[in-house]
Amino acid sequence: MVRRLTASLPADPGTVRLQRTAPVGRWRIGVGRPHGGSPGVRLSYEEALQSLELGARTGAPGPVFDAADLLVQRVLIRDEQAMRELVDALLTPLEAARGGAEPLIATLDAYFAAGGNASAAARALHLSVRALTYRLDRIRALTGRDPADPADRFALQAAVTGSRLLGLR
Repeated sequence: MVRRLTASLPADPGTVRLQRTAPVGRWRIGVGRPHGGSPGVRLSYEEALQSLELGARTGAPGPVFDAADLLVQRVLIRDEQAMRELVDALLTPLEAARGGAEPLIATLDAYFAAGGNASAAARALHLSVRALTYRLDRIRALTGRDPADPADRFALQAAVTGSRLLGLR
């Protein structure tokens, strides 16, 4: 059966070119990691399904979500209770800020996306660098965590990502 299905495929898979012939609307593809044997097919399929779900939860761009690219997110949601505790401990204090937590969480998102570059994060948020650094100072004051410190940055970024994965923010 497999031989009949694969007989018409080219010997060199590098020569295959897929082409869309008709508009099909919005589509998404989940890709699992390769695993050996028939149990590996099931595992890869489950990873592909989880990749679709995680891609949607994180708001990741593009229609293709690869399990290999989402390993950190999979680890973060593995212990949901611990993630909820981290989110509560680090992000709940931000709600005390004037304007609520959302502007400060958006600031963290932009700051992390810019690799810790305050100027680039300010541009992305259409803020002055002074306004952005004020927000980072507020985050530091409210949480006791410095977004510029590597260990604190990791904890804050895990909390922000975890809150998105759990649908909390």
